[in-house]
Amino acid sequence: MTATRLPAGWRESEWAERRAALGRLPRRVLVLLAAAWARRVLPAFEAVRPGDGRPRAAIRAAEAWALNPDAAAEAE
Repeated sequence: MTATRLPAGWRESEWAERRAALGRLPRRVLVLLAAAWARRVLPAFEAVRPGDGRPRAAIRAAEAWALNPDAAAEAE
């Protein structure tokens, strides 16, 4: 098993605190954070696969669910 590498200057306790803080957030907030992080790397993905719209569609679907989970469930 490979150990997780921590960013330079972080102690294990700091990493555990950050993980714990994320774990206390509501699922909708976590989904919005994940979508925001995915949007940051989307240009790099689209540069390699310009015709693949699946990641952008998945990000939009995740954001739509996080903003209105009831409407997203009805659309299925």
